[in-house]
Amino acid sequence: MRNKMIIFIIAGLLPVMGTMFVQAQEKELSREEILQKSTEHFRQGEKFYNQGAFARADEEFKKAQELLNYLQQEQISVKPGIGELPVSSVKGKNSQEKEINYDDYLKKALESSKTGDFETAISNYLKAIECYPNNADLHYNLAVEYLRTSQFDKAAKELSKVIQLNPEYKDAYYNLGVLHESYLGNWKLAKFYYSQYVKLAKREADVNEVKSWIRQIDKKIRLEKKGSQASDR
Repeated sequence: MRNKMIIFIIAGLLPVMGTMFVQAQEKELSREEILQKSTEHFRQGEKFYNQGAFARADEEFKKAQELLNYLQQEQISVKPGIGELPVSSVKGKNSQEKEINYDDYLKKALESSKTGDFETAISNYLKAIECYPNNADLHYNLAVEYLRTSQFDKAAKELSKVIQLNPEYKDAYYNLGVLHESYLGNWKLAKFYYSQYVKLAKREADVNEVKSWIRQIDKKIRLEKKGSQASDR
């Protein structure tokens, strides 16, 4: 079980560079079929990760990235996120420039995050979001950088955007719960977000621990209410 702390995971967005080999039969697939297979590998990786099978999860994530790398090498239009398409796109030259800019921003953001230059990472994630504002993974990764720089209100805003775009993004609920309980001082909101996380989480140990946090919050709320009633008398 984990301690009550923020999950610092760069989610869903794998580096755009890579040299892994794509099996010959994959090259006969259409762009849509390759994206679908990439999505399947990514979701399987998430499943293994939730089960604690990290080596197998990494293998699936690599397979997903391998397929996306192949599409990029063939100069086929690949949008950010695994198998996710933006609501709207610009065709022609502007679209190509948009994707080139996006790839550059994402690469710089990931590299800056790895080296601890979180402000530069934030700047580049913001630029990437301008290219694709409806990508939940981009907003989650931006929230992670805000958390690392103790910009908690901004982190909460980005995480709220994540769950608007993807209501099943469990780690966003978890981090919102920790944020509101430990940093923003809103126990009721913390309880709400923890409860949403419990509905989506798969690992029993994590579910049980977060449930224990909810019980602790209920106890704090009851004590606070009693103290308020006593002071009113």
